[in-house]
Amino acid sequence: MSILKIIKIYSAIILLFILNLNLLAEDNHHSRQLAFARQTLPAEEQKVDKKKNISFEAGFLCGPMVVSDKEIKDVYGNGIVYYPYACLDFWKGLLLGLGYEFGYSRAGKIGLFQEDSTLKMSGLEFFLAYQFKMKRFSPYVKLGYGLYSYCQSIQSIPLGNPTTDEKKSAFVLGGGIKYYPWQKFFINLDIKYVPLTVKPFEEKVNLDGIRCSGGIGYSF
Repeated sequence: MSILKIIKIYSAIILLFILNLNLLAEDNHHSRQLAFARQTLPAEEQKVDKKKNISFEAGFLCGPMVVSDKEIKDVYGNGIVYYPYACLDFWKGLLLGLGYEFGYSRAGKIGLFQEDSTLKMSGLEFFLAYQFKMKRFSPYVKLGYGLYSYCQSIQSIPLGNPTTDEKKSAFVLGGGIKYYPWQKFFINLDIKYVPLTVKPFEEKVNLDGIRCSGGIGYSF
């Protein structure tokens, strides 16, 4: 066998060996990519799912406050309240939120001599709600705790123009329904009841009231 043939045979063997090494390297690279994809894809999907499960919502409500107590209603009457709020949908329709109620400010004649008086109320509310998610409608129920401020003043010279400005807390019970004409924008109808009894002067005053309100909101 000539030297030239031997060189050709050895060259062919070396070439085949190099090709086999390249194929093995490519197979290992693809195997690593597949393994990495299998490890990372579920984690990414879980992150996406977690992000989808958490959403933020903000809205504004406005409506009449109906006073339950007959004497308070006769003196001051019902009023209009405003209620901006924000909440976090953190788990399968459970919402944790914060709202501020303001706007009730009424004047009336009080007492035997029909003296001028005013009554103002506002409150900060924390609430937990559950929302039943449907296609376009989402009814909900909520339970909250409110810190309310009430101020009553009477213009009476014999009594020294008494004024009280105090705070009282109470639980809040409510519910409502949201309608989504578009994907994230919604119209909200809400009703809640606040059982609130205060003692501005010597006698207890029942400030229980039902708030029926409507408004709009947006989910982020």
